[in-house]
Amino acid sequence: MSERPQDKASLLTQMEQSWQSLTTLLDGVSDDRKRAARDEAGWTVKDHLVHLTAWMRSVLFMLRGEPRHAGLAIAQSLYDSGEIDAINAAIVAAGDGLTLPDAVAALAEMQRRLVAVVRATPDEQLQRTYSDFFPNEPGDERLALDVVWGNSAFHLHEHVEWMAAWLVE
Repeated sequence: MSERPQDKASLLTQMEQSWQSLTTLLDGVSDDRKRAARDEAGWTVKDHLVHLTAWMRSVLFMLRGEPRHAGLAIAQSLYDSGEIDAINAAIVAAGDGLTLPDAVAALAEMQRRLVAVVRATPDEQLQRTYSDFFPNEPGDERLALDVVWGNSAFHLHEHVEWMAAWLVE
């Protein structure tokens, strides 16, 4: 993955590149393999897609000034705990009723929506800190651009690498 983007244009480029990498990976694997394969933690492809969708939705909520826990569809207390493994377990459990095609469609829609919001967001707003969006959550001085990147382009890239390691035959 390229270095951290410096502006909205480079963020959007990386979002598109990582999306292309994911779709190329998924298109190159049979549906049976995508449904049956599991990583070392026991996650299926669907679990990874549900996870990615939730974290992307959380930054969409952030950009709209809405609580990230709501975007993750988890309790605020769980979000506030910072227990990432527990948060991710709750996210994956919430997707149990989805089919693989549903998970693919949900992630594609979230990618489309997040790209549209990023395009419409002034670069100056993306250069604001996370704490500017949520003053009651002090201490996080990452730029909004970095939070979006870390939960979209970079996150997709990470999961593509992980899934390719155990999914591709």
